[in-house]
Amino acid sequence: MVSDLDKILLTSVLTILGGLLIHVLSQMFIKVFLEPCVEFKKSRGDVITYLTFYSNMHDSRLRHNDADGYKNRYYKAQDDIRLSMAKFRSSYYSITPHRLAVLLGITPRFQTFENISNNLLKLSFLGDLKEEGDKMLENTRLAKETFKLLKVRGY
Repeated sequence: MVSDLDKILLTSVLTILGGLLIHVLSQMFIKVFLEPCVEFKKSRGDVITYLTFYSNMHDSRLRHNDADGYKNRYYKAQDDIRLSMAKFRSSYYSITPHRLAVLLGITPRFQTFENISNNLLKLSFLGDLKEEGDKMLENTRLAKETFKLLKVRGY
């Protein structure tokens, strides 16, 4: 037969172990799922920021007689857009379980994610890949499509 003192000790130990287990599991959930989701949202915000900030350069091309200041801004725009794409991709892949993030609407489905990434890569070249006969404002159209895929209101 178990005495009252033994019942109290057993209850205390089980309560402490249960609390410790809940704490450990919640910390794992935070580190493995929530923090990567927050990082993904930040990287999505960076993508939106850079696409908006450099919107006046989406369809521009460098010319040999452009000023050095403009050339530096142009190269910085390319680097910033490409870096935001890289962070967007890495933060997407760091989320586990990923299906839960898609189900909760935190991240887009994989095909949408790939479309966004491909658009950002194309946009990071700005107008460098264009030929004289190419349609004007093609990159602007691509940026608007990317905003729609990112579910930014107003696009």
